[in-house]
Formats: sequence, C-alpha cells, structure tokens
Amino acid sequence: MARTASDKIKILIVGAGKAGELIAKGISAQRESPFQIVGFVDDDPAKQGKKVAGFSVLGRGKDLPEIVQERSVQELYIAIPSERGVAVRKIVEETMGLKLVYKILPRRAEVLLQGFNEDFLKHIRKLRPEDLLGGEIQKADQQGITNYAKGQTILITGAAGSIGSELSRQIAAHQPKRVVFFDWWENGMFDLRNELL
Repeated sequence: MARTASDKIKILIVGAGKAGELIAKGISAQRESPFQIVGFVDDDPAKQGKKVAGFSVLGRGKDLPEIVQERSVQELYIAIPSERGVAVRKIVEETMGLKLVYKILPRRAEVLLQGFNEDFLKHIRKLRPEDLLGGEIQKADQQGITNYAKGQTILITGAAGSIGSELSRQIAAHQPKRVVFFDWWENGMFDLRNELL
C-alpha cells in the first residue's frame, strides 16, 4: 500500500550545494519513497528563494527553528560534507528541543559527488558525537590532505576511536593507495571498515 503525503517522513536538507542536490534527486527518484522533501536551507545569499532539484531554498541557518516548526519537519539532513565541528554544532544548537532526527552526509562522500550513482544515498547516516568535534576545515587544508594522502599507504593507529575514525574518513576521501587501520577494539574496526567500503 502506497504512503500518502501525510504519512511520509518530512525532510529538510541543510546545504543546497551539489551534495544536497544529489540527495534531493536520489530521494525523488525512489518509487514509493517514505520521505517527503520540504525544501532546503542554505546561508548563501545567492540561493535564497531559488529552486534546487525542484525544491525551494526556504531560508538560512538562522531560520531553521521557524522552518522546522512551520513545515512539521521530522528529519534534518546535513548535506555539507566539507564541514564539521563548529558548523554542525551550530545547526544542532539552533534546533535543540524540536525532536528532530539528525542525519549527515559524511566527508568521505565528497569523492562520490563527481558522479551520482544509486549507492549515494546509502552513505547518509545518523549524526555521531565525532561530527560535532573539531574545527572547520578550510579548502587549503583539504588540498594539503590530498597532497599528503594521494597514492600513499597510510597507517592510522587508534583508528576505531572518535578522533581516529574521523581521521580515517578524511584521509579515505583523498585517494590514498591504501589505508591500514590499527586498534584493539574489534567491533569498532569492523564497523569502520564496512562504513568506508
């Protein structure tokens, strides 16, 4: 039995860039999807009032509480894979107490932005504590990581911990030849390996 519009989970996407656009297109392409996209929020002034993948940019980050309540949003998809730490914490702080499920497109998904495929949506996951840690990554830092990691074999110790796993995700997104994980926590290592694969 197909879901009616009122039965669907209402999603608001934070970030109307390439990642957000691909998420919207992917969800829209699913037959009998359980989700309904209500729109985007983005801090770029040039995107205000515009449409991305057929959905309106409804406002900026500061407008999140109002938009969430007006549109009965249930899930917030954070589609800014180059950002962590301060930027993500700010989104969560702005919407605390609104009973939202937070999901995020991890940094490693940046490598998938070159070409949309049916597996793209599988990379979206629930927000984790490590997503709220650390500072913002600048573009220059990203280039530095690429220069350091590309084509190299890299060993990461403590890879299953919050810092080690985030470091693993960042490095894996920058085309290393091989990443070797070292940690005593077997379950954490298993989960990290599956996530990055």
